Amino acid sequence: MKKLVKTLEQIGQSTSLKQHQSAAAMLEANHLNSDLIEETFSHSVELYCLVEPEDDQD
Repeated sequence: MKKLVKTLEQIGQSTSLKQHQSAAAMLEANHLNSDLIEETFSHSVELYCLVEPEDDQD
C-alpha cells in the first residue's frame, strides 16, 4: 500500500485527474498499470471510522 500512496503522491505533483477521462487513463498516461491499485486492495483490509456523539449533560 505504501507503494501505491507514494505513486499517487508523485502523480499528484505533476498531473490532475481533471486532465484525464478516468483514473485508469491517468495511470496509463503516467505509464502505470491499474494492477497496482488492484494488488493493493487485494492485500488490504477495510478500515472503519466510528463517530461517537457527545455525552448528554442530563
